[in-house]
Amino acid sequence: MHIQINNTLNTCYGNWWLEVTTDEPFLYEFGPFQSAEEAAGALSNYVSDLASEGWRVIRQKVLQQEHLFSDVVSRAR
Repeated sequence: MHIQINNTLNTCYGNWWLEVTTDEPFLYEFGPFQSAEEAAGALSNYVSDLASEGWRVIRQKVLQQEHLFSDVVSRAR
């Protein structure tokens, strides 16, 4: 599977997170991780776990941002 690494800040600011989308579609988010390499290294374990539960992974991303849910929280206010 292709791993998309997206550094949204262009600096070393913020934590690294995994975003995995399955075929329902459901969005799973895992983290935080200290580096993109650490996040990418953990990805296969999360994908294997989701597959063992019967989900088909259709997309996966490694993202860097301060808070994973910051956009959701700010829009909810």
